[in-house]
Amino acid sequence: MKNKKGNLVIMGIVVVLVLALAIMFLWYVPRKPVRDVAKLEITSVDQVVDGRHVAITESIDTERLKTAMLLLRTSQIAKKRESFPVKDEAYEINFLYDGDKFGLVLGEPEVSFIYSTSPNGRKYQLENSDSWLELMPMILSEAK
Repeated sequence: MKNKKGNLVIMGIVVVLVLALAIMFLWYVPRKPVRDVAKLEITSVDQVVDGRHVAITESIDTERLKTAMLLLRTSQIAKKRESFPVKDEAYEINFLYDGDKFGLVLGEPEVSFIYSTSPNGRKYQLENSDSWLELMPMILSEAK
């Protein structure tokens, strides 16, 4: 009888450890929100200048931007979507991916994320926002 209780305790500990490792994996390993350029359509690109959104979609190479979006990495854990401050030196990219509407806000790390525009939409914090802020001027310099 003691042996069975000991085995149950060990099994319980193993289960708890496996669950803890799974949660850590989900928390720390970035997700890749865009995996296939063929399923991606850029609908608009805005640059925030003096607190105003300025449409720049027509002046950029959207094909290059679509290819670059394969490099996006976000947190695994979604947060409830809420309003956000968009500061100067930021970009907002609206796109369709596999038929669903999304927005991408690029700015300071604390306000860089991808969000779903669905009613129950979630947002995912962008992991590599510094790289994106360096990349955007290069994409902008390649005018159509």
